[in-house]
Amino acid sequence: NVPPTMQPQLWAEIVGGEIVRNAAYAVQGKNGLYRVTLDVRHAGPADIRAQLRVGNRGFSEYVHYPIGA
Repeated sequence: NVPPTMQPQLWAEIVGGEIVRNAAYAVQGKNGLYRVTLDVRHAGPADIRAQLRVGNRGFSEYVHYPIGA
């Protein structure tokens, strides 16, 4: 769990496209639950990777999501 005084940071990358906007925030009323949104631009197959982190420590599962494969 993340201490209440700390906010996890979103790490995200895309291969084969561009991240236009990203956001990560706590879901109100749901302790320990966070929502991640990514706006991406791609013309063909792309791979997105994302994780919530506190410092260099991963806080969430590592997500790998292929698009258009």
